[in-house]
Amino acid sequence: FCPALTSTTWPRLRAAGAFTVSILGADQETVCRAFARTGVDRFEGVGWTPSPGGHPVLDGALVWLDCTL
Repeated sequence: FCPALTSTTWPRLRAAGAFTVSILGADQETVCRAFARTGVDRFEGVGWTPSPGGHPVLDGALVWLDCTL
């Protein structure tokens, strides 16, 4: 995980100071590619639940990590 400093997501992550990374399986390539796109709502049609930190954990993730900056 390495957001570009020029991405529209980076300012949100920086301001939040924390985020969750969902590690996906090979069978979730479609979800992975959806999150790699720019200019779209990446969460549209993707199920998720909040982590204990309140950040989205993608449904079906193999494992997830709550992270702080």
